[in-house]
Amino acid sequence: MSHPPGPGNPYSGPPTPPQQQPWGRPSYGFPQQPHQQWGPPQPPYGYLGPPGGPQTMPSSARTARAMLYVLAGLWVLSGLLVLLIGVVLANIEDDTGLAAKYGGLLWVGGVLALALALLATGVAAKYRTGGSGVRTGSVVLGALSALGCLASLVTGAFLAVVPLVPSIVLIVSAAKAETAAWFRRPQY
Repeated sequence: MSHPPGPGNPYSGPPTPPQQQPWGRPSYGFPQQPHQQWGPPQPPYGYLGPPGGPQTMPSSARTARAMLYVLAGLWVLSGLLVLLIGVVLANIEDDTGLAAKYGGLLWVGGVLALALALLATGVAAKYRTGGSGVRTGSVVLGALSALGCLASLVTGAFLAVVPLVPSIVLIVSAAKAETAAWFRRPQY
């Protein structure tokens, strides 16, 4: 089996002697031959990825989005429960009218919880295409939820520990640098 002769063929025979430079001194180093490369060009040293940031959503951003959906589900459940209790209290007849007043207050709380659930779902839905405002909105929603949970714990409602954990995970995941890089990427 014979191989075609040529400068890029390692089987072509003995190497050629080094060329003399025009002023009479021998050249040092490797002989200067045209560089041949097969396949796609190699990226330069220190290349971190495609220009403009990550192309796939990092795990911290996916975690933050999942925690938004979890909090939205918890807010829907609590909002519906509070609305139901508010309806029951508003329909109780008493002499002082406190039941109707607290029923109305619970209606406001239930509607607020449902509005927060709708907002959290909207923010989570924008994670794929949104900008830095989505990340800021996530941190704000997580902080509001955590503050509400801590306020409920102070009053003795120990069931408020349940949404506290997803709130903290949301804040931590949305504040990570890789999540920030995801929201800073250029969107074409």
